[in-house]
Amino acid sequence: MIRTTINKKIIFSCSILILSGILSYPLFTNLISQIKFKKAEIYFQKGWFGLSINSLNEALKYKADDYMFHKQLGISYMKIGKIMPTVESILPYAIKAKKHFYKAMGLNPYDAESAYFFAKEAAWIEKINLKTPSYDNTKGPDLLPYFKKAVQLRPSSMQYHYALAKYLYQINHYDELKSEIKKMVTIYPYSYNNLKKEPFWSEQFRDDVYSGLYEAAKIKGRSWEAYHVLSSLKAEEGKWPDALKYYQEGLKYKKIVSMGDEIQVARLYLKNNLIEEAQKVYSSVFYRYKSKPGFIKLIYNDYKKEGLFNELYNFYKIMNIKFYLSPHIEIFMSRVMIDLKRLDDAKEILTRLNDKKPQAEAYYWLYRIHEINKDPDNMELAIQKATLHDPYNKQYHKIFANVLRLSGKTERALKEAELAR
Repeated sequence: MIRTTINKKIIFSCSILILSGILSYPLFTNLISQIKFKKAEIYFQKGWFGLSINSLNEALKYKADDYMFHKQLGISYMKIGKIMPTVESILPYAIKAKKHFYKAMGLNPYDAESAYFFAKEAAWIEKINLKTPSYDNTKGPDLLPYFKKAVQLRPSSMQYHYALAKYLYQINHYDELKSEIKKMVTIYPYSYNNLKKEPFWSEQFRDDVYSGLYEAAKIKGRSWEAYHVLSSLKAEEGKWPDALKYYQEGLKYKKIVSMGDEIQVARLYLKNNLIEEAQKVYSSVFYRYKSKPGFIKLIYNDYKKEGLFNELYNFYKIMNIKFYLSPHIEIFMSRVMIDLKRLDDAKEILTRLNDKKPQAEAYYWLYRIHEINKDPDNMELAIQKATLHDPYNKQYHKIFANVLRLSGKTERALKEAELAR
């Protein structure tokens, strides 16, 4: 009786152990597979794709139905393919990547990334096969549904939309491509900036872009972007009144209007020959702009681009009355006038500056004006004053020595030459 009871206890204990082993085995295999997967991720991050593939294959031995393992395997094969030197060496890795992406997609039909990568790799292989029939003449599956599925699962991903657009172009589905382009600019108006650089871009899609942008302009949170791109489109077409109109309309929807936005409005005013309006904006920005000399150069470049040199000088005179302009700015403007061969205007600026407070550099540029005018007496006087106000500038002394030598004043020229050493 006692022995029977002991046997029953032993059998019961063994049963518990066996049952525990059976129940814990999936937990054990899952743990091991996750450890292998984590190792693979570390290898992948370090760029050791071969080791990553080995760890992932080990992980699959413990858990063959994990879509993440297959997807990561596909990505690893894809990465190795990218560093291969030739199409012939890339193709085997692309085929393996495609296989694992397809498997991952089957295990998790709701994973957009698996569908996207499968379609992308399969499309690349299809393209290669079309160019080189010797690789594989067997027609593969219709890939368009997979590209569409990726977009459907993640409709806000522009990466997936671009891939779909490129594939539609690859298979000559132009009507669907037009629709997709409209959809892309509706979702993300700035996508136009990239679309127009794509090999498939054609002016025939411009109407679709406009249509998508008009829809985007009605959507809260996209209005500014849509009007901004509409302004750019009109600028490309040289329709400056519309470019200005759309830009100003877009600013109504922008939370913070930057100085960059204001400058763009001023530039569009210049394009429309609305000089006074442009000057008001530039003046407003100048008051707040940190680097005053830098902003004056920006204004100069904007006016120069439009060939508005008379307007530039008139604006400078207005600015000189309204604001304090540093000697650096005054001298810069005089140099601009010299470059434009407006020597009298340059001379007026420099003379007025020296009347306020004599500046060695201002006298140097007066010397350059007199040099252009072939006026040796005033050349000598101007460069002499430059050396007086900046006695340690060797370049000024060297120029003064040359001027004296040309005037036959040899003894004074030698003294100045000594100071230039």
